[in-house]
Order: sequence, then C-alpha cells, then structure tokens
Amino acid sequence: MFNLFHKTKKKWLNLMEIIVMIVVLALLVGLAIPKLANITKDASVTALYRDIDTLEKAVEMYYVQNDKYPVLEKLDLTETNPQLLASIQSTGDTGKTLYRLDLDEIREYHTRLKYGQETEDKYFIYSVESNRVYYTKGLTNSDGEIIYGFTSIPVRNISLGGTMLTKSKPVNIVANTYTLKGETVQAESVAITLNGEEVPVTYENIEFASYMKNIYAADTYTKVFKAQLTFEPNKKYNLVVRTSAGDEKYTIQSSGSGNSNETSYSYFNNATQRFKNFVYTWSNKTAANPYTISNGASVEIPFIGTGADVEMYVSSKGSTRVDVYVDGVQHPSINLSQETKGYQYIDIAKNLPHGEHVIKLVNKTVRELNIHNIRVHNDNDSVITPDLSGTIENHANTLYLNSVFGMQKYIIYRSKNPNIDINNAYAYDIIETTKTTTSSNVEYVAAKHIKYTDITHDNEPYYYRVMGIDSGGYRWISNEIKINTTNVITHNNLIANNRLTFKNFVYTWGNKTAANPYTTSNGASVEIPFIGTGADVEMYVSSKGSTRVDVYVDGVQHPSINLSQETKGYQYINIVRNLPHGEHVIKLVNKTTRELNIRNVRTYTTYTPVNSLNLTTSIENHANTLYINNAFGFEKYLIYRSKDSNMNTSIIAPYDTIYNTKTTTNANILYAATEYIKYTDLTHDMEPYYYKVIALDSAGNKYISNEVSIIHPSIIVHNNLITNNRLTFKNFIYSWSNKTAANPYTTSNGASVEIPFIGTGADVEMHVSSKGSTRVDVYVDGVQHPSINLSQETKGYQYINIAKNLPHGEHVIKLVNKTARELNIRNVKTYTN
Repeated sequence: MFNLFHKTKKKWLNLMEIIVMIVVLALLVGLAIPKLANITKDASVTALYRDIDTLEKAVEMYYVQNDKYPVLEKLDLTETNPQLLASIQSTGDTGKTLYRLDLDEIREYHTRLKYGQETEDKYFIYSVESNRVYYTKGLTNSDGEIIYGFTSIPVRNISLGGTMLTKSKPVNIVANTYTLKGETVQAESVAITLNGEEVPVTYENIEFASYMKNIYAADTYTKVFKAQLTFEPNKKYNLVVRTSAGDEKYTIQSSGSGNSNETSYSYFNNATQRFKNFVYTWSNKTAANPYTISNGASVEIPFIGTGADVEMYVSSKGSTRVDVYVDGVQHPSINLSQETKGYQYIDIAKNLPHGEHVIKLVNKTVRELNIHNIRVHNDNDSVITPDLSGTIENHANTLYLNSVFGMQKYIIYRSKNPNIDINNAYAYDIIETTKTTTSSNVEYVAAKHIKYTDITHDNEPYYYRVMGIDSGGYRWISNEIKINTTNVITHNNLIANNRLTFKNFVYTWGNKTAANPYTTSNGASVEIPFIGTGADVEMYVSSKGSTRVDVYVDGVQHPSINLSQETKGYQYINIVRNLPHGEHVIKLVNKTTRELNIRNVRTYTTYTPVNSLNLTTSIENHANTLYINNAFGFEKYLIYRSKDSNMNTSIIAPYDTIYNTKTTTNANILYAATEYIKYTDLTHDMEPYYYKVIALDSAGNKYISNEVSIIHPSIIVHNNLITNNRLTFKNFIYSWSNKTAANPYTTSNGASVEIPFIGTGADVEMHVSSKGSTRVDVYVDGVQHPSINLSQETKGYQYINIAKNLPHGEHVIKLVNKTARELNIRNVKTYTN
C-alpha cells in the first residue's frame, strides 16, 4: 500500500508538472508572437528608411545633372490622404509642392529598392519645398506609429542664406555674412567648421502638432541648428557639418566684396571733360575743356550715384566762390582754396539716395574757373555684383553689364566650356568705364549698362563671365551666361511692303524712287550692306533673255550673275555664302540695258543647332516681364504660365500667343528689332509664377525655352515719387496753387490733388500748419474712403495710410482739403503686397 500510494502520488505530481509546463509554454508563446511581429514591422520600417534615403540622394543627383526634378503630376492630398498631409505639414512643410516621383527617370541612380517595385512606383511622392520623399501607404512600426518618411542621415535641409546646399557642385555666393541652417535629430550634436576653424552652433526646437502619430511628430525628435558664417571676397571655402554619422562636406566660392564703405570712379575721360550731356553757359572754350570768367555762368552735371566730387581749376590764388545746387536745392557755396592754384577735388554732395541727380555750379566771381573731372560715389549698399545678361544682336554675341555702378574696369572672360574659373582663365578683353577699349565694340549707356559685342566669335556656343574691379581693388564677379547660336537663320530684314527700303544703300539707279529702284543703264550700281555669313538678292528682269550683273563682296569681285533666260519676274539669286560672320557689303553692277530691279535681300547666319531659347525675367512697374532673347527666325511664340514649377507644355494650354510679324491683341509686346521680344504679363496676381516659352519656326519646328520663375517680395515699399524730399508732382493733377509744384500746399477749402500710382496701396506724408483738427476727404479710383482727421496734437509731417489691399494695378488717390488750415503734401509711399 505504501509503495502503491507512493507511486500514485508520484504520477499525480508528474501530471501537475505537465499542466504547469503547458501553461508556461502558452504564456511564452503569447509573449513571443507579438515580439516577433514587432521585429518584422521594425525590419520593414528600416528597409523603407533605406529606400527613402536612396531616393532622396537620387533626386539630388538627377537635379544637379538635369536642372529639373524627376517628377510626374502634382498632387493635392487634402481629400485623398489627409493623414499623410497632416504628417507632412507637422514637419514645417506646407504640402503645396508635392509630386508623384518618377522612379523610371532616376532608375540609374538607385538599385534594389524593396518598396520601389513596379507596382509600388505610384506610392512614392516628392516635396520640392523640403526635398523629402514620402511613402504614401505608410508603415506601422512596433510602437504603433505610422511611418511615411525618414532618412538615416542625421542632418538634412542644410541651407546658406536661404539657398539649399548640395555636395555635388560648389555654391557661389557674394562675400558677406550668412546664416547656415539645417535640421537634425534631437539627440544629435552638430559641429561646423569653415576652412578648418570651428564655428559656434545654436539650436532651436521644432514645434510639431501634438496630435500627430508619426515619427516626425515626436516632441523631442527634431531640432534646427544654426551658425553665422562670414565669407571674405574671392576665396574658396571648405564647409564641414560633422555628426556622429560622419562628415557632410560642401564647397563655397565667394566673390565680390562687402567691406568697402564707398566706391568712387572717375565719371569722365581724364584730362578732357566730355560735356555732351551737360547744360552749360560757359562759352569761352569748346565743350572738351569749358571754363568761364563770367559772374553768373553755370554748368549742370548729371550723374548716377549717392554723391559726387568735382575737380575744379582756379586760375590764380585768391578767394573764388561757386554756388552749388543739387537737384534744384541750394547747398553751401564753395570757397576754393586761396593758397592752391590748379585742380582740386571739391566734395559737392554725399549720402544722397542712390539714383539720378544733377549738380548745378554757378560761378560768382570773374576769376577763371575750369572743371576738369567729376568723381561719382556709391555707398556700399548700392554697389552690387555685376548682373550679366546676353543675347544675339545682328547675329553677334552681345553682353549687357547691367549693374555697373562704381567699377573702374571690367575683365571679359570667354570659354567654350562652362564653369569658368576666373583665377586660372585667360582674360579675353578688358574694358574701362572711363575710356573705350581699342575695339569699337563697347557702348556706354549713361550709367545704366555697358553693352559689349563679341565680334570675333565663331558660331559655336560660348560661355561668358565678367569681373568688375572698383577703385579699392575689390573684385566683383558676375554670374556666368551661355549664348547659343542656331543652324541657319534667314532674315528678310530689309523688307518694307515687299520693297527694299534702301535707306542705308548707296546706289546710282535713278529711274524710280528709293522704294522701288531699278535701272536700264549699263554700269549703274547698288551697294547693299548686311550683317551675317551670306546673302541672297531677289532680282527682277524685265524680259526673257540673258541679263548679266557683276558682283563684288567687300570690294572683291565674285562670279557674275547671268539671270535666267527663261524666267521673267523676281528670282532669288545666291550672291555669297560662308563668309566670316560680321558686317559685309555687296555691290551689284548692271551690265546690260535690260530693266533690272531689286526687291529684297535675304541674309543668313550659320551656327550650331540648339533646342532652346534664352528666357530671362524682371519685375518692371511691379508687373512680371519676360525677355525672349534668342528670337531670330521664328514665326510665333507660345507663352506658358503656371503657379507650379516643372510645367509640362504638352498637356497645358498656352497662356498667350504672340507673333514675330504682328503684335498680339494685348498692348504688352515690345519688339526690339531682332534683339529680343519683351512680353509684359498684365493679368497676374502677386503670387510666384513660372513661365516657359515655345517658339515655332516656319517649318513648325518647336524650340523650348528654359523655365523661369518670378517671385515678388512679400511687401515692397516704393519711395518712388521723391525728389530731394519734395514731391515732383510732374504727373499730378492738382489745384493747390499757393506754391510751386516742388512744394505745393493749400489753405483753400475744397482744393484737391490727384495722385496716380501703381501698386496695392499707398501712404501720403502730409503737413498741417498748426495743431488742431484738419479734415481731408479721400477718394480712391473715384470711390470715397473714410476722411482723414490729422492729429490735433502733432504739428509737422506725418504719414497717413490712404489705402491698402487694392488689386495690384494703376490707381488714383484724390485728396480734398476741407478746412482753411494750411495743408502740404511732401511724399507718397506706395506698396506692393
């Protein structure tokens, strides 16, 4: 019994052990399965991180090489995927620049994507705003967070002064101090060095929407790092952003100078002054060296800048007084040194607003006074990097140096290869602002621009860059431009109503007017100038038979022409081809007495084929303005406009169509011969716009321009009606008559003034003669607005807001005085929002 009982007890214990083991195993399995599932989830998220990181790098490489993004249609996630949109917006991205990513387009830049299979292509999207890739399906990690996007790189979105940095190519900047900014994870520490020297770094937390359940929305996940970097002129910098994952390296090339307080240059030609733009009454010598000994004789000197010195000569020792006026306002008179005989620079004006000004000098003695030179000043804020633009004019490469204030000379660089290194490149030509180069290819247009024509190039594409040097020796390096020529362009550029104008021709055919000249005289000749590489002449022979015309090109005899014996009427005759590109003269000599008439000349330019136009932009009178610069040989132009970048012109309709032979119905086209077509967009609002142009030639071939953007600043303030702190009123209609237009005021109840302006609003600076209530009724575009009650407590000038938030365009403010208190207007400040 004992043994039996003992055995029975042992069996019972074994059964309990089995039950316990089963329970324990069940618990272990229950715990392990979720863990295994979470491991699988996190492994999938890790793979997605790798894919997104690869794609973001691929997009960057593609953009650097192709200057466009590899994207398809634009997306609006407001209704289709609001959760993803909220996730994107929680990172600081607006979500307004989302596009379907074209994986086929960047296939060469990525391999072995787990989530990049053909069926998955449509799930990857790209944000142009933040340079991020997102996976629209999302994956859930082990913490239940929905993952749409992330990168394994600890730092991202690194920008310098607002410009995104890329490791693929150097970044060019003007010497100055900039803020470096980027994002990193909260736990990361960032070190920044510039040419090996460490730079202090500060951090700011990014505030995300607390309700978002995604990797970016974690309160402690992401932060912004910042650093202030100073760049000296014309130096190469190595920028390193160091994290625990390694170094991100960038190359920065600086140009220009921000250290010169003032730049001066001699405005005229050394010892002999060119007074061609001057109004003067000094008559004792020629304009090349004017002087006076007459009391009251004056000279007016226009200039562009912020101040000027005038170099004067007094004939003998003693006191010589000269009265000075700047923009019509009298300044302190000059008393030339009694001790110095000869030329001396006198400071006339400084600290003027940058722009056009006029100095008037009035001699107040009978001592001989001579002006030798003028030196114009620009403060640092007005001297900027030369803006270089290019076009083809008369078939020759033409450069425009648009920001040329304060420079003494310019070095022209030319190359058939891009990215000209001015430190190692050969200077193609040198021009100076005070004298012309030995070539006759420089045109100075006041201080607006210098026009430089490259007369030696062949017809291959060329790259140009210009370096300006100011009086302090600082170098200011322009942008680089490319000028293309095309294959063969035919110019019927001498036609007027199907008759040759002959206004530039030398001819002895006298039987008809210049509008339709012909000859029946043996030996009669005509000389036809043209620019190009060849020309045809359309001739008329009065009857069938042999008609001989001798041909000379640039004074050299060519084979004579024997007009067709079988054809009566006009026929194009090939005169010459394959000349060096430039100016040429054809001379035709009639060798019969048969009537011969010339109707047209067709000129040619040979060049390398291109498939694009050069499109540039500006904002003029607050309106978006396009310049189509390579406009030769096309019949019409299709203007495309969009608020989105990367326009697909094959699926959107053109905004407008203009023609080379006739104007559009809009009065917004300016044809500058064959130099460019200027197109003004009169209907845009103030949001950023993108433009592209397609040109069609006579055969229907398409030539697509680059895409350009025009972005208006958030608010522009224009003190554009000021002249020496007095309103010019030259465009105003007013009935205030107590003073001149330079300083109008009124004390009459009911007197009014109308002020036209362009913008979205305006303030008017008014003066009330004494304290008290002064009421002014206000009308904007004929509609009455609330009246103005000027401050009773303030005597003097005060800016009064008249109108804001108007539609952008032309408007008129009318102000009506409603009291007898003296009221004066000094200035108008216009706004564009």
